[in-house]
Amino acid sequence: MKRQIMVLVVLLFSFAISSFAGKISYSVDPSTASPQPATVVKNSEGETVIIFNVSALEGGEVFSFVLDMKATGSNITFPVNAGMKIKGNKKGADVGFEPSQVVFNDAENNVSTVVTVTIPSGNYDKTKKIKVKIKADSENGKGLGNGAGVKVVIAKTSSTQEFMQIIEEEIQEMFEQKTETKQ
Repeated sequence: MKRQIMVLVVLLFSFAISSFAGKISYSVDPSTASPQPATVVKNSEGETVIIFNVSALEGGEVFSFVLDMKATGSNITFPVNAGMKIKGNKKGADVGFEPSQVVFNDAENNVSTVVTVTIPSGNYDKTKKIKVKIKADSENGKGLGNGAGVKVVIAKTSSTQEFMQIIEEEIQEMFEQKTETKQ
């Protein structure tokens, strides 16, 4: 019982601290994605995931979308400069941002960048997905954390059922990450 109370106190304390800290929230409107279809999971809260559905993975294929970001929270010293960066890219995809630098001028307005992911040349016959993680890297000392970022998943599927399974896997992975973070 004491352990449960202690865990509850720690969680409430960490929630209270995080509500005062600023962070970047990320959102993607799936209608800005190319090629279609694309699905967005968990928009704005935590990590945002955009999933592209393709029948084949081919070198040179380009995927793009508009990434909107907003500075949320209090005690942020505006303006805040941020550079876009890659957090994870195991398959070596070419990732570009236009613009690659953004400026948060206030907590009211979004800033946007166009993200492009190009699959490198290679054989993808046995590859089911390519994943890339990105985020904005805000300047230090301004009271604005980088937030969870965005995961781009390019999934090779042969049916709607298979695509739905990929979406379910990504949702499950998000819950597992959230649980690990809170422990």
